[in-house]
Amino acid sequence: MFAEDLGQLEEHLFTQIVDDLISSPQRSSADDLGALFDWLNRAAAHRLPLSARALGARSSLRPVLRALPALAALGLLLALILPPAARADGDPASDVLVSQGVYYPVSPPTSPALARVLDRLAAEAKRAHYPLKVALIASPDDLGSVPQLFGKPDRYAAFLGSEITFNSRQPLLVVMPAGFGSYQAGPGAARALEGAPRPEGSDSDALARAAIAAVPRLAGAAGHPVAAPAVPGGASGGRSRGGGAPWWAFVLPLLLVAGGVALLSRRRQAGQAEGVES
Repeated sequence: MFAEDLGQLEEHLFTQIVDDLISSPQRSSADDLGALFDWLNRAAAHRLPLSARALGARSSLRPVLRALPALAALGLLLALILPPAARADGDPASDVLVSQGVYYPVSPPTSPALARVLDRLAAEAKRAHYPLKVALIASPDDLGSVPQLFGKPDRYAAFLGSEITFNSRQPLLVVMPAGFGSYQAGPGAARALEGAPRPEGSDSDALARAAIAAVPRLAGAAGHPVAAPAVPGGASGGRSRGGGAPWWAFVLPLLLVAGGVALLSRRRQAGQAEGVES
């Protein structure tokens, strides 16, 4: 009121706001008066023309702002329930190898026939008490935030091994176009890999074939022999088995957030309608 008397508020703005609040009890006095005081506290040079209608429009944004904590909680929940491959990560292979025996490159896709043989071979090694994990690294894209380790299989094996090792030893084989790397694979691992044929190319299938030849050598050197399987031929093809996420992993969060915003908007509209009727 003093601001009106001093001419700082034109058109009896404070009086108009009070009259509007009396006639519409559902409106928030904290919103309207808070916006008014915020405007008064600004330097005169930075003030924009203000009216009771403008304050009402500004205060209508408050429910959206109040909903931001709920949307943030929803985002955190999605981050927890989505598969790890759907989230950005510093090391994609570590996410996959926590629950699977083999990490396949994101691109190009590994031949399904070769992938089946390598999956079975890793499972057989585990049954023979040699739970070897295998990471096929075809390009820096498979290394996440450590692309500088591409072409350095031994250094990356040490890095990845520390990511997936918990309370027990976790033998690991890394296959890159540059060769092999191992971690906690047994005292004879280095010698066993020296005699293993190196990848004959840089594509996913060449890495898979090299891994199929190397796994029996590592298992035998560690005292847990497994039979060497026949290696199928064929070019790369089929669906990638690497760290790529299915399409719904990206669409689902967007749908949930859009639904939450729509629900909040409907509730606000319903509240306004009830206020008008009353």
